[in-house]
Amino acid sequence: MKRDWLQSLQLFCSLVIKNIMSPLDAELETVDLLIGCNAKTRLTDAFTLLYVKSEKQLRKLFVFIAYQSPNLQQLSGKEINAIVASFKHLQSKHYIKGINHIYRKSFSDIFGANYARLNPEIERLRKTVRNKILHGQPTGLSLHEPQLEHEIALMREWITCVFNGFRYEIGFGGFERNTFRRAKDFSHRLVNGFASANTFSTYLESLNQK
Repeated sequence: MKRDWLQSLQLFCSLVIKNIMSPLDAELETVDLLIGCNAKTRLTDAFTLLYVKSEKQLRKLFVFIAYQSPNLQQLSGKEINAIVASFKHLQSKHYIKGINHIYRKSFSDIFGANYARLNPEIERLRKTVRNKILHGQPTGLSLHEPQLEHEIALMREWITCVFNGFRYEIGFGGFERNTFRRAKDFSHRLVNGFASANTFSTYLESLNQK
């Protein structure tokens, strides 16, 4: 009986802690679990997961801003996400270009002072590590534990700067839940909108070719 009570209390406490965690901390919780485990591939797995989460974050930010186009708001969140998902080769760089195209401030301005330092590092990771690891190819690099820990720290800092910058700018950092309908209107900040779902798809097609 006492053991059951303690288990219930532990479960309740874990749920309370999870509910008061920031969306960023909650999103990166799995990464922290990977880093803390004893698996031989824990750092490679953590880096891979971080990069996937970074691309997801940028995709959600681009979609969130694009959704401010009045003619896209007739679509549901699932519908607009399905349109974006149909363009399989879109990557982080495409979403950043998309944000720069439609929003009045550039991605780098929203990101903040650390952009000039971190962007070349993230580009390096994308070209030398990400493309190889995600496709199961040799990187040609000897990535020992201290180096992987450094790369993970860079990715985490990048994700954090994106989250903080955009949450301050538009009220959304890329990881919050159920945000489409609750978002405050900032359509007046768009410099380029979309007249319809078809024009949005056409733009994504052109973005996919850049």
